[in-house]
Amino acid sequence: MASEDSSNEGVRLKLGVLAPRAVRCDRKPPCSHCRTAGLVCRTTQRPKEERSRVTISKQYENKIDTIESRLASIETLLRQANQNTSSASAFGTPTSKSFPTPPDALDNPNDAHDIDDDEPVVEDLAFTGHGRDTHVAKDMLEQTITSSNELMSDPQLNASLSSLRSVLSKIRPEGIADSGVSPGAALRNVTSELPPWSEINDLVARAKEYPPIAWELYLQALPMDVFIKFCENMYQTDGVGGTMAERIIVYAGLYALATEFAAMDSGAKADRYHTLSRIFQQLAMSTISNFPLLAAAKRDNINALLIGSFIAIDMSKPLLAWSLNGAALRMCQTLGYQRKMTKLPQEEQDRNGMLFWNCYMMDRNTSLRLGRAPQMPDYDITVPLPRLCPTFSDALVHMQNFWIEGARIQGVISEKLYSPRALTGSPEHRASIAKTLVADLERAFDLRVKAQDVILPPEDKKQCPSLEPILIGDTIAHWSMMTLVLQAVATSPEAKAEALTAARTTLRLSRNLTQTHKGNVYAWAMYCNWVALHSPVMTAFTTLFTNAIANFQSPKEDMELLEAFVRSLEPVRTMFEGIDKFYQLCSVFYEVAASCVRLKQRQAEAVKIQQQQQPSMHIPQAVTSTGETMTLNDFDQYLSAIGLPLATPPMTTLPDNTFGNNANVLQDWYNANTSLYGLLDQDFTTFNDMNFDAQPGS
Repeated sequence: MASEDSSNEGVRLKLGVLAPRAVRCDRKPPCSHCRTAGLVCRTTQRPKEERSRVTISKQYENKIDTIESRLASIETLLRQANQNTSSASAFGTPTSKSFPTPPDALDNPNDAHDIDDDEPVVEDLAFTGHGRDTHVAKDMLEQTITSSNELMSDPQLNASLSSLRSVLSKIRPEGIADSGVSPGAALRNVTSELPPWSEINDLVARAKEYPPIAWELYLQALPMDVFIKFCENMYQTDGVGGTMAERIIVYAGLYALATEFAAMDSGAKADRYHTLSRIFQQLAMSTISNFPLLAAAKRDNINALLIGSFIAIDMSKPLLAWSLNGAALRMCQTLGYQRKMTKLPQEEQDRNGMLFWNCYMMDRNTSLRLGRAPQMPDYDITVPLPRLCPTFSDALVHMQNFWIEGARIQGVISEKLYSPRALTGSPEHRASIAKTLVADLERAFDLRVKAQDVILPPEDKKQCPSLEPILIGDTIAHWSMMTLVLQAVATSPEAKAEALTAARTTLRLSRNLTQTHKGNVYAWAMYCNWVALHSPVMTAFTTLFTNAIANFQSPKEDMELLEAFVRSLEPVRTMFEGIDKFYQLCSVFYEVAASCVRLKQRQAEAVKIQQQQQPSMHIPQAVTSTGETMTLNDFDQYLSAIGLPLATPPMTTLPDNTFGNNANVLQDWYNANTSLYGLLDQDFTTFNDMNFDAQPGS
């Protein structure tokens, strides 16, 4: 027994050498036990490394944000380059000589419209800025046109179809429109350096002595002395002082002042003011590109976003304007500007209310023309309308009240006549609503006419050459909205005649205004920026367009009005990129209308001759190099795909079996208008310029 215990003890001693030992470590490298036993210390914990706190200043944080922004912009450019390359290879569109495609290097990577290529795009079936039918048209054009080496034997028909193809090829799915915050190709060659203070001081001093209409159009909610303080602060710090919102306000305000002073002066002085306006427009857009849309809700930020949306409209970027103004509206809601606040001083109440109403008007205007629901519902508004007060001029108050009422009606048009829910209702219900809206428009316009002498006294007309075209623009805007309302219920010949009358009145007013005021190109450019781009004139244009191509025996005046409207934009198209894009879009559809009318007349003559027993005569058609024939059906297919059919105009002979068919036609027509307006966000580098001097049939 003793020997067994001793043997077990020996085994335990031998195993103990190899077994891990429970050793108390004294936390010194190595521990005392390992030093005594001569073993490698395996129980000592690794000493902690000393840590040092790295302080990153705000400057380095901004640099990191800038690097991330540029990397995101590069990714966006690469995606756009791939899209443009594939589009060019599919359609083989020529390169234009005007306005090269701008690299959107200043696009905000946090823009709400940037999407991931991997994320699916959900197409809405109605009430969208880019109708789904346009995508079908794009595919159809690709298959039809690229299958022929020589499209048509008639050069003018070839050019018309080519231009129409270019229009459809630029309509992209919702969410990937080119709405980036970019200064535009027309401004790329303009220096971005700040002009000397002497020129700025001249602008500010002149504006302080004689407040221009541009100030009341753009920055009426900002006192002039505050604006001057912003200018002085920025120039004292070489353009880096003040907040980003203050810099946007300064650049945009100086842009507005220089634009109007160019219209008021002549010669070299007017040219210099125009150059200054382009410089400040570029600086404003460059600064807006870095402005966070989720910035704190402050009055200066609202002012900056609002005036940025005005400049975006001037540059034919309606989707960008809608986005900027939407951010401004959300800030207004956060601050409660849409509510009546009696605890604030009266002047502050007036300025806050004026600022909100400007955002409200921009929202209703852009939402209607882009086919979107208004972002600010009327039921959430309790702030009173602008009132006659010392804070604002009586002229501004009268104009604002007219514009606000027009904006309210635009919201009702969106909701009650053209929204998906409205299109499911009966024509009788829409007709009742349209009748009410017509009465509202007439009542508001009557009040505006009565206030004309208050807004612009007869003795001041010569001193304000830039104001009269803008005021007449109110009349054009009125008839444009009247056209939009009447088109929604043009289900009978009588109703259609009323819509055509409103459309013709709109373009007649524009033609007459051109003959009177286009001698001063800078004043005319200001009119085009404010009226042609801010008002729904496109509705009247497309209404006459559809009537002309559907009935070649329609009054000759329709084609003359279309041509006159396009011609009116031509003198100032090289001055502003936005006007140039609008000109090119309208000229394409004028070309198409002229070609359709001419070909229809030829067909009618051929049919008449055939009826006179001359069978050798054939209906005119074009023969391609592959033996294919191209006739009016090709125009009809392309135009029908965007909601502007050639064979039957949208509102002439609607089916009587169900009102659902009427709603579909109305929806297609409205989507066509919103799609064309949304096209202004795209790059127009492949459109053929219209040749007015070409003779028909040549």
